[in-house]
Parts: sequence; C-alpha cells; structure tokens
Amino acid sequence: QTTAERLRSALDCVARAAHDEALDACFTFALTEKGEPRSAFATAATRKKHPSLEPLVRRFAEAVAEAREQWNALQRAEDAAAALALALKLDQAYEDAKNAAGVLDFDDLIAHAQALLQRSDAAPWVLYKLDGGLDHILIDEGQDTSPAQWDLISPLQDEFFAGRGARADKVRTMFAVGDPKQSIYAFQGADPKRFLSEAQLLSKRAHRAGAIFKAPVLETSFRSTPEILKAVDAVFRDRPLVAAEPGKHDETRHLASREDEHGIVEVWPLLMRPETRPAEPWDAPVDVQTEASVHAQLARRVAKHLKAMIETREAIWDKRALRAIEPGDVLALVKTRGALFRELIKAFKSAGLPVAGADRMILRDELAVEDCLALMRVALDPADDLSLACVLKGPWLNLDDDDADLFPLAYGREQGETLHKRLLANRDRKYANARAFVSDLAARAGADAFSFLSWALETPHFGGPSGWELAFARLGMETRDPLQELLQRSLKPHGYAAPTLQRFVSDIERDAGQVKRELEAETGAIRVMTVHGAKGLEAPVVILPDSTSAANTKPDDNLIFDQSGPYFSQRESEDDAAGRAARQAYKEQMLGEHWRLLYVAMTRARDRLIVCGAQHGSSKDGEAPESWRLAVEQGLTKLGAKTFEAPTGAGLRLGTPAHAERQRRVEPASHALPAWAKRNAPGAAPLAFAAPSRVGHIDPVLFSPRGQGQRRFRRGLMIHALLERLPEVAAERRDEAAKAWLARQGVGEADAALFAREALSVINDARFAPLFGPGSRPEQPIIGEVDGRYVRGIVDRLAVDNERVMILDYKTDRPAPESADKAPDAYVLQLALYRSVLRKIFPRRAVTCALLWTETPHLMTLPDARLDAALHALTHG
Repeated sequence: QTTAERLRSALDCVARAAHDEALDACFTFALTEKGEPRSAFATAATRKKHPSLEPLVRRFAEAVAEAREQWNALQRAEDAAAALALALKLDQAYEDAKNAAGVLDFDDLIAHAQALLQRSDAAPWVLYKLDGGLDHILIDEGQDTSPAQWDLISPLQDEFFAGRGARADKVRTMFAVGDPKQSIYAFQGADPKRFLSEAQLLSKRAHRAGAIFKAPVLETSFRSTPEILKAVDAVFRDRPLVAAEPGKHDETRHLASREDEHGIVEVWPLLMRPETRPAEPWDAPVDVQTEASVHAQLARRVAKHLKAMIETREAIWDKRALRAIEPGDVLALVKTRGALFRELIKAFKSAGLPVAGADRMILRDELAVEDCLALMRVALDPADDLSLACVLKGPWLNLDDDDADLFPLAYGREQGETLHKRLLANRDRKYANARAFVSDLAARAGADAFSFLSWALETPHFGGPSGWELAFARLGMETRDPLQELLQRSLKPHGYAAPTLQRFVSDIERDAGQVKRELEAETGAIRVMTVHGAKGLEAPVVILPDSTSAANTKPDDNLIFDQSGPYFSQRESEDDAAGRAARQAYKEQMLGEHWRLLYVAMTRARDRLIVCGAQHGSSKDGEAPESWRLAVEQGLTKLGAKTFEAPTGAGLRLGTPAHAERQRRVEPASHALPAWAKRNAPGAAPLAFAAPSRVGHIDPVLFSPRGQGQRRFRRGLMIHALLERLPEVAAERRDEAAKAWLARQGVGEADAALFAREALSVINDARFAPLFGPGSRPEQPIIGEVDGRYVRGIVDRLAVDNERVMILDYKTDRPAPESADKAPDAYVLQLALYRSVLRKIFPRRAVTCALLWTETPHLMTLPDARLDAALHALTHG
C-alpha cells in the first residue's frame, strides 16, 4: 500500500466508527513493523509543495506511537489476567489432586517448613526449640539454592545473631559453600546474584554481632590439568559469568595443583551440512536421522576418533603415572537429549565401544519396555494385530525379516481374520516357537504384572536362553536398567485397584515421567549425558559435541516471571515498555546461564577436553555468534594453540598427546557357569489363594429353569453390563441406550427387551437410589489379605460415604431366595471376604454387604452374624 492508501483506509474506518479497525489502520499508516514512527511519509516533491504537512504528520505518528504503547500495555495486562485466571484454576485443581491422594511435592515441603517458621502461633516456640539444639548450619551447593530455600534458612540464621539465645555460651557456626560460576539451575529458581547477596548480608550481620566472617577465594583446582584451566580462563576472561559489583567475581582465574601433569584441549572446525542430500525413503519417520545427517556424521567421526585414541594407547594421568585411555574414562556431554544424543550412543555402539546408554529415560519410550508391554497386550487380547506383530519381531521370537517371516504370515488374510488366527493355522515349522509362546502369553492373562514379567524375563524359553539373555542379545546390556525399573514398578501399589495386567499397561503408557540412571565410571563404558546431569561428576576425557547452538533466551510459552509477577506476550513486537525490560533482563539472565553451563562442562575434564560441533540452523556461519565452539576456538587462539588435523579439518590443540607403553594383556580365565546357576531358584510358598468366586459351590437348582447352557450365562453377563453402564446415562435415554447396546452385542429384540426391563427395574427403583448415586462406582477391583489368604476380586457396585461403605453384588439367579438365611453360602462367603478387606481400608466406617436379586428386584442385606460365621468356617474349618 502507498502512504495515501494507508491514510485513506484509516480515515474510512474513522468515518464508519469502526474503532478497532481504525486503530489498526492508524498503526499501519504511521508506524513500522517494529512499532516506530515511519521516517518519511511523502515524496520530496510533495514535501516541497506542502511544507507544513510533514511536521503535522510526524506529530500524528508520534501520538500514534504513544497510543500503540498504551494499547500494548492494556493488551498485555488483559493477557496476564487471563493467564493468571487459568493458572489459579490449574493450581487449585493440582492442590485438590494432591490432597485427594494425600501427597506433597517438593515445593510443598519448603512452603510448609516456611509457614512453620513464620506462623505467629508456632514460630516462636519452633525457633526457641531450634535455638536450644541448633549449633551449626551447613549449606551445600549454595549457588543452586532457590530464593524460597534461602527464605527458609533466614529465620534460622536470625537466632544466631539475636544476642543471648538459649545457648549463649556455645559458639555456633554457619558454613556455606558454593561457586556462583556453576549456577545452572535457573529453571528451578536458582540465581547466583542471590548467593552473593546472601554472603554480603551474612558479612554485615556477623560484623554487627562481633562475630568472625571469612569468605575465602578458592582458586586452586585439584581436578584439571594446567592446559584445561588455561583454556577455561582464556574463554571466560571477557565473558563475566556472574553480574556483580565492579571488581568482584568478574574475572575467572584458576591455579593448577597438578602443575607437573599436562593435558590437552582440542577444538575441531565446524562440520557443515552437505550441500546435496541423498534421497530419503518415502516411509522414513519424520524425526529420523539419516546416515547422511550432519548429526550422524559428527557422531561417527567422534566415535572413530575416540576408538583410534584407545587403539593407539593415547595416555592420561592416573595416580601420577601415564596409562592408556579406556572407554570408561570418556564422558560425552550435550545440552539436551535430542538427535545428537541418540546418534552418539548409536555411533559408539556401531564402533564396538561399550556405552552406558542414556542417563535419563522415559520408561514407556524404552524399546525393551515397549517389547514387554507388547507381550502383555497380546496376553490380554491375542487379536491385537499390531502388538502381536511387535512380539513376533521382538527379542523373544526374533522373526525380524519382514519379507521372509512376517509378510507371508500376514498377507492375504480374509476380512476380519486376525494375525493370531493365521499364526495358529500356519503349520510352518519356523512359526512353531511363536505358536507355543503366544499360547503361553494368553494363558497368563490373569497374572499380576510382577508374576508375568518374572516369567517373561527369568524363564528359559524354548529350552534355551532366558528373557533377560534374549533382551540383552538383541538390545544390549543397557536394557537392564529400564527392565529392572519396570519390575520395580510392577511391585508398587496402585491405590485401591488390583494389580492387573490391564491396569499396569495403562499406568505405564500414561507415565511420561523421567527415570534417572546413575552412570558410574567403574562400569568401563562411555557415558553420554547432559551437562546438567553431569554436575558434580568428572572424567579424564570430556567431549563437547553439542556446541554450536545459541543461548536459549526465548521464554517458555512466552511467559516471563520477575519480581513484579508474570508477564505474558505472544509476540515480542507487541511488548510494552515493561515487557521489553522484562524480556531484556531475561535474555541477560539466560545468556549468563549459557556461559555458566559451558564453564561447568569444561571443568568436568581432568586430562583431555575435545570441543566439536555440527552446523546449527540455516545461517551461512553454521553456528551462533555465542556458540561454545567459537568461544573455545577464540580462547585457544589467544593462548597460541597449534593447528592439527582434526577429524573435521584443521583444528586447534593446546598441549601434546602422550602415549602409554604397550603392556602384555593378561586375559582373565573364563569359567563356564554350572548348570544349577542357570536354573530358576525355587519360589517361596505362595499365599493360599481365595478368589471369592471360587471358594464355594453354587447349587445348580438356583439357576434359571427357563433356559440352560450358554443363554443363562449370557443373560447374567448382559444384565451385569447394563447395571454398570446405565446409571451414567440420563434417565429418559436409558431404555433406548440399553436396547442399542444390547443390539451391538448381538442380542435379539425379544431378549434385549427382557434384559433391559430387568436392569431398568433395578436402576429406576427409588429404594436403590443411594447405591447408584454420585458416591458409588461400578466394577471396583479389590485386593487384600485375610488371615494369610490372598483375596482378589471385583465388587459389582461399591458405595462410599462419610459414615459407611456398602458392597453390592448383583445376582441374576432365578428363582431368588426369599430371605438372607437362605442365600447361598458361596455368595455369603464372597461378601464376607470383601468386607474383611474393606474394613482394613476404611477402619472408621461401617461396612455393610448386600445381594441385589435382579429378577424381583429385591435388595437383601446380609446380617453380620451370617458373614462372620461364613468367614470363621473358611479360616478355622
């Protein structure tokens, strides 16, 4: 648009009283995309012809700019209000969920402890008691202490400087250790400035109280060689890690304790992305890293170089002597567990180097865990074609050739024919193990998760290796940790729900939480982890291959928190003055975090440090101006490092490689395990099983005289299902919904009408309303122990209120008994067992049991005396 067109559009909106459009049109006319007044509004000829026009329009533009600023402020206030309203709702829902579960999170522990020290009714007594027994305060990793944690410590310090306390004759001390240069947990609230301000505050308080205060500067490093420390000092000489007062904590300087033991720092040139990419398979996943990807190339070069270092016996220092580098000496650090992280692990494996796997894992995403879940899904539903295909291709059956093994089995099936049916019908010998194994899976559908996993992993399958051995052979030894964690999860209680396979599979599938693995150097394997995960660790050889990206200065979800509260802006161009200031402060904070993260990464190295990287983004430079690789390269250049031929081109190296002398390797004698070591240990004597549905005998006379065989069981199942589903349906729709659902189950019209009438006569009966109200739940699993017997079953309906618990069991027998004393003993015992378990769960509530005979309908409450007698007969008879 021309200037005239923009102005005409604005005037037209004003004339139509379209205020919002007019405002936008004025913004477009007067301001640039950055929200600044335009530099020119007319051509030179127009300005010459109308000299008074330009100043007038410019004053108008300045007024529009001011209005735009006020408009942005108003919009950001509305956005913040909306964000806060949503946050308050979510926070309340989160608090309600924690209260319902009876749990606290980590922040709660800090907040409740703070409240205890700040409440007017409790704080004086608590502080008096602490003053009477508190002699020393020790704060470790002070640079990572959050403001909330400092606020918790503050009242404890107060008593140290309050004059004569409860123990005036006792010299008490406070000791805080921390390095602001290593503060890398801003996402948890840590701020190095707070650590320094707390030190200054403590100094002032100690001075006023006449106490001794010392703040020693620790410059000597006992970990790293002189070359590594020189490189660190050179890199951070012009990059202050912590914004502080001038002349304080603004220069990084280290002294080496290991001054006679020399190491190496290398920086490789940037590995650029190939100009032409080979064609990728049409069916490749969207996030797959092809062999030609720059991350895969860099990972392979790192692995090849590392293998060469090990094979040529390049040396490190160990106990003041040189020895050859081993895989367990190597620590590869990345910023995130992204594509490069996975490619490094893959490349080390391909090079034949032992690797410890990922330092953190999401259990459900681990291949070995997915294979175990596939086993469970097939056990629960053999008709699940996808899961069965995963089992066939997985470690247990290893039919991994799609063309030779799976395609002939799956191709050409008739409509509705499952893969399971085809497998059982195929008599080819190569599927013999698969047929037997899948049948074994189906037979274990009723097992609990731990029993199922123990069978799958511990049992020697097909007369050969155990499940553990099959998983290790296919997926590597690093699968041990996720499988052991899966076993641990199977032993954990699941609230009031029975530990069925279905529940366990559902829990694992929904769990996106991370599991931390402790990667110890003593395992002899290369460790690959994030810099955050490596905090506090060290290694003789450290590799930094993830070094070309920019600092992450963009706020998560465009939400910035500062001392004045949250600021929300979807686009930086729409920030007001407060937002620009908050965003700039956040960028400076995260840039400092970016450099402190590099400091932590570099100082993990004892003897050798290798910094390399691949092209990041689409810029011609291939890396950000503040990239780690570029910073280290500039530092080594200042130190006069020499060029050398690196795996990616001409690099810089500070120090000279040393080699260890070759020694004759004495292979340890191998001993074959005796046969007994491979046999499963005998299990402990199992608990006596008391499934309520199996502990008694049902007199066949109670079954319906109107039909025999499958129909009578089908009637019972259908009515049970309707009683479970219909209470959640609106009353006026129940009859229609019942008949529609029965039709989908293949029930004829006559039977559907009969079944629906019988179920609805129960649900619509006002006498039974409390049993189908909001406080009740259908089909509730129940598990527990009664007098040494393991009880597990399903309660048809469980109603719980503040005073009582009611167990309801539906019975469709015809004819129904007339009174409670004529109820079948097996039914009475079933409810007696349930009652015993629920009394332990709800010890302060009365537990009543009832049978609901659907034909009459008739609710039969069982007296406690009858229930007690049935249970006594079982446990003492």
